[in-house]
Amino acid sequence: MKDIKVANAKPESELVDNFKTILKQMNVVEEVHLNCKSKTSADIEFNDFLGDYFVIEAKVSTTKDKHNNIHKIFGELLKETGRPRTNIPNIRYAILIDNDEFFSNGFNKICKEKYLGFGKLIPIKDIFILKEEKLLHCKWNEFLCGNKLQKIVSKEKWKDLIV
Repeated sequence: MKDIKVANAKPESELVDNFKTILKQMNVVEEVHLNCKSKTSADIEFNDFLGDYFVIEAKVSTTKDKHNNIHKIFGELLKETGRPRTNIPNIRYAILIDNDEFFSNGFNKICKEKYLGFGKLIPIKDIFILKEEKLLHCKWNEFLCGNKLQKIVSKEKWKDLIV
């Protein structure tokens, strides 16, 4: 397994740190790189045990500009696709959030075709939700209109969810 990159020191730091802890406890990764303040990498980057390289942007619903976080996530994901990662196969773009209801309501205010089109453009497949110390997973296309289909992510389920 390879390293995970993570950045710290913005409102998402606690969320990101807890995500890293859970991934390590599940033995999905050995190393996670966190970089919440980095201008050169995503909030979280890691290789999982299946060989996929995850590039994840984290957002929380607890900041004073939380409504802007809904829109910021799109720009940050788009920015990540432009970063040089030429030697990395199997890149998976994802988001990590703390509140599925808040973000689902916000995303539902966006035209559905544009939301789904953005998911194809990036391409983004995964949404991770860290809620009440449980890590949940949802596919990007299933997050709108109450079709969240959340599944608890565990080492046993990781392989089934990440396809």
